[in-house]
Amino acid sequence: MQSPIIEAENITKYYNRRPQMVRRRGQKLSEFLLASLSKGRRESRFLVLDDINFKIYPGEIVGLIGSNGSGKSTLLRILTGISRPTKGRVRIHDSYRELFALNAGFNMNLSGRKNIYLYAAMKYIPNQVIEEKIDTIIEYSGLANFIDEPVKSYSSGMRSRLGFSIIINTLPEIIFIDEALSPGDEAFREKCNNTLLKLKDEGKTIMIVSHSLPTLRTLCTRAIWLDSGRIKMDGPALKVIHEYKVFQDHRNNLI
Repeated sequence: MQSPIIEAENITKYYNRRPQMVRRRGQKLSEFLLASLSKGRRESRFLVLDDINFKIYPGEIVGLIGSNGSGKSTLLRILTGISRPTKGRVRIHDSYRELFALNAGFNMNLSGRKNIYLYAAMKYIPNQVIEEKIDTIIEYSGLANFIDEPVKSYSSGMRSRLGFSIIINTLPEIIFIDEALSPGDEAFREKCNNTLLKLKDEGKTIMIVSHSLPTLRTLCTRAIWLDSGRIKMDGPALKVIHEYKVFQDHRNNLI
């Protein structure tokens, strides 16, 4: 039996939340500030993730689904080390890249070509890898005619395409994606989806957060449904997505 490539064990996450203070009419500013400081000492803890456990195996494409505030993005950031759990631990057994804000981190005054090296350095991608892949990155992005122009002249879609191309063509074993599957036009989105399916066939492991259920149906082999910070369902993608859609439709009909 294959060993898991990602393990989440008892992941629990709290955020501190200070109660809102409203200044009363006639209340002196000094009194309001003193009351605010006093109230702040009694800040409450807000539970975001509650005892999350799962194992992911090589070659799986796993969709994280759930309504806004269910904990999906927080969980992905804990898995990638951007955030730390309050309790529990994560074990990742191979190299990974994360695709969150695809067009973040670019220097707007530099060319697309120079930003490839800058972006790669931020993602800890060795310079040698970029030297070997730069022609492929440029071709995949479809930006060859603009690659030596300043990135400030690019549209947000063009910047996203460049960021996606850098990550997808440096081939880590694991890819984490948070709502990043919409760079560029429809043709480029289809190209991205086809690339991810090809990577899955090559044994790469992918975890995706997305509200696009059609995209997840196309790509995913498995889905994990989060509800109020807990795992409500974990299983074959089509089954979990169907149950989630039924649940959402029922809830919307009650509103």
